[in-house]
Amino acid sequence: PKTNFYKQLQNNQKVAITAMKSEDYLIQVIRIEGVVKEIGRERLEEVLKDNPFVKDVYPNEEDIAGVQVFHLYDGKGFYHSLTQGHKYVFDIHE
Repeated sequence: PKTNFYKQLQNNQKVAITAMKSEDYLIQVIRIEGVVKEIGRERLEEVLKDNPFVKDVYPNEEDIAGVQVFHLYDGKGFYHSLTQGHKYVFDIHE
């Protein structure tokens, strides 16, 4: 892969992933941070299977040819319902 993001991961394997969903009054947030390692393309089909956005992001074989799979193996995260006040913290270990 020739993307800047891939080059950054080669130099620094620490990542943070955050997502938020708002539906009616419910607002939910999840954040995961930790260390990743590249595990190759062997599990790519499994990772992308049943994902409706794959065709939008990778419309042809050429686009998907550079995709690599990473495994987040050491980290922590939390889920927080901003409207209900629930907050769950969890650890990630291989």
